[in-house]
Amino acid sequence: MGLLHKYLENSYYPTIEGKSRNILEAILMVTKSVEVEHFYNPLDKSEINYSKIIIREILSPQTWGFHPNRARLMKLEEKQISFNYWDYVFSFQNILYYENPRRKHSWFIRICPNVLTKEIPSWFIHWWLKFGAELTILPTSFQTHFPLWVDSHPHLSTLESNLLSGESTLYFFVQNEIPYIFKWTIKGEFDENNFPIISRNFLIKWWNKIDEKIKLSEIKDKIKQNNILLETKIQKELQAENPLLKLKNSLQRKYPMMTEEELKKRCLQYMQAQLEQTFDSDNVSLCSSKTSSKTMEELEKELNQDFDEEIPPDAQDPNPEENIDDYILQLMKTTKKK
Repeated sequence: MGLLHKYLENSYYPTIEGKSRNILEAILMVTKSVEVEHFYNPLDKSEINYSKIIIREILSPQTWGFHPNRARLMKLEEKQISFNYWDYVFSFQNILYYENPRRKHSWFIRICPNVLTKEIPSWFIHWWLKFGAELTILPTSFQTHFPLWVDSHPHLSTLESNLLSGESTLYFFVQNEIPYIFKWTIKGEFDENNFPIISRNFLIKWWNKIDEKIKLSEIKDKIKQNNILLETKIQKELQAENPLLKLKNSLQRKYPMMTEEELKKRCLQYMQAQLEQTFDSDNVSLCSSKTSSKTMEELEKELNQDFDEEIPPDAQDPNPEENIDDYILQLMKTTKKK
């Protein structure tokens, strides 16, 4: 009990260079990173029953504003206090260690979605792995929809092997604005050398005031929206790789007045020229030696001639019910005859 009283039975945070609990809180609040509210014991105003923390922003070394070792100044209780970026990180890592004498203190924690709009420093991922929520506290219906949400997420679905441990869980709780309850207790045990060890045991709990039906409905809606966006993105990527679509877009830029049918004919002419240039005339009877010997520049020059030139009677629009391959072969025969 001597060790317990000396190291863990106190109502203060761990300190760094004399910066006590209220200073660590002030560092995070003056940087507009968190909002903290304490609820005191009505019978003892020095004792905090429970607290609420809302994390609104996480500053990285890049967004700190200047060198991480350079100190900022803040005024607290008529005193000037200096702190640098590493004091800021230390404050986050130790702010949740408060405990009251009755060992009944707990934290309500919520992280705002705005946090994920900027680059997340790696130390905060470690913070989440230590102090963040776990999927096991979610109701069964939420756990069922979690993999569906991850698969549809525009960011998580593309990270693949680069996904950090705990990152998908962080995104799920933060973007769906799911708060949780955190507290710690004391755990005593012996190590492998039979030395006594006293440590903190972290406990995470589901906040039972959440309306599960409404929140689950919101998650389902986001899955649908993400799937639509993901499908649109995939279609755009496929279209970007489609050579015929590129050809069509190129012709549209050159000939903005062309109709869809005219564009189709020009594309078919270009495809015919490509085939005749690609395959040797000795191996493909449909290709004339005269056409296959032409350079690519000559073919493109011919294809870029005024489109108002006369089209051979037997090269008119194909019947929609006919196979497009037959139509291409017919065009190639026509060219050979000429």
